[in-house]
Amino acid sequence: MNAKQNWISIAMCCGAIGRGNQTSFGKQKAGNEITVKPKQIRKFDKTMSIDQAYNYRAVSSTIATAGVLKPDQLAVLSKAGIELVINLMPDDSEYAVDGERQIIEEQDIEYWYLPVDFSAPKLEEYKQFKGKMRQSEGKKLLIHCAANYRVSAFYSRYAIESGRWTTEEADRFMLSIWQPGDYPGWTEWLDKVQRHFQR
Repeated sequence: MNAKQNWISIAMCCGAIGRGNQTSFGKQKAGNEITVKPKQIRKFDKTMSIDQAYNYRAVSSTIATAGVLKPDQLAVLSKAGIELVINLMPDDSEYAVDGERQIIEEQDIEYWYLPVDFSAPKLEEYKQFKGKMRQSEGKKLLIHCAANYRVSAFYSRYAIESGRWTTEEADRFMLSIWQPGDYPGWTEWLDKVQRHFQR
């Protein structure tokens, strides 16, 4: 799968985190010739691609959002042309990937860590996120957390404030992934961010 294909938007739906597909390669024959079934190759490539990450959304040709990525998906970000990763998931999350920063930085990709406590999001964290987004202009960017809940809320508000989306477009994007009203603290956070826009 080439970089262009990696940035095709997937259908706007929510799903469960899937178990990794295991690929079994053919037995070695005489003369060191190894056969691999074509279907096995396709399954292997699909599992490795970043657009198979949980709740993945490509929002533009240069910006994608997602939930947790598996180590194998993190390891191929450079092949997708990613230049910068912003992670809103705290390292102590049960979904955090051990060594994520190292996996990313070994590919010469910038890594910005901006942890957001899902149970207590803060306006100040949004302000920091907005600053990071402004610094990332012109780069191919992946923003992720555990389920694309934090990220879709933060990015959609930033898209409103920066004039990229209308409020209706931003809400449609966010609500295609989750319902903030179902989780304590998020409706209040959205209200605080809205008031911040109006200053």
